[in-house]
Amino acid sequence: MKFFIILSSLFIFSFVYGETSIEMLEKRINILEKQMKDLQLYKITGNKAFVDKRQLSDQDIEKLADKVFKEEEQNIYPWMDESKWMLLELGMSTDEVKSILGKPIREFPSLNKRIDVAFIYKGRRIPSNKLVEGVVRFYKDELIEFEVPNF
Repeated sequence: MKFFIILSSLFIFSFVYGETSIEMLEKRINILEKQMKDLQLYKITGNKAFVDKRQLSDQDIEKLADKVFKEEEQNIYPWMDESKWMLLELGMSTDEVKSILGKPIREFPSLNKRIDVAFIYKGRRIPSNKLVEGVVRFYKDELIEFEVPNF
């Protein structure tokens, strides 16, 4: 009987304590999410005065949109940075090219005798919706030619 009373009191204590700790964690998560949104807006606009969205002018909104588009483009298509294409050199391995440009959209073997594999980097520029495509060709795991996308 004593065992049952002790066990039930432990169960009730853990249930009550668990409920309060879950509520506290939910409150902390809500606070952290709000702080994260404020920090992201501050990072994009570069000014704490713009934390209130009603104070944004048309220029600020355009600046914000351009920065968001640029960040989104860098996250989705890291190869769309023109400076990365300038780092390519003939003779590089496939792994070296992937480390610079990222994973290609398509990677396929070629029917041409002098080309083993071709990497296709293809996508649309986010703000303009312009189709951009670059091609990198390899022979015996060495970069032999590449076509820089028309940015």
